[in-house]
Amino acid sequence: MAEGYRYYHLWQSQRSRLLSLRLSQHESKQVDAWWDNYLDRVRESVTTAEQYLEIPTGKISSITQEPDFIAVVKAYAVIEPMLNDLISARS
Repeated sequence: MAEGYRYYHLWQSQRSRLLSLRLSQHESKQVDAWWDNYLDRVRESVTTAEQYLEIPTGKISSITQEPDFIAVVKAYAVIEPMLNDLISARS
């Protein structure tokens, strides 16, 4: 999944706040590493969801490049069938 503008913008705003706290270079590298690990976990989850829903690769992961409304619609379209499956399995 490409990180896209939204993730990049979020990272930049969070990084700016952290840097304003005058973090040491070592602490700043730890924050960068944490964010990279977080994005890796998000990418893994998106790939798993695309496989589970049997949809083409990139349909969900492209959400980071979409306008907010379309991103919300896509998120709902992914979550709703997965929740229905979980509810059905527990009934």
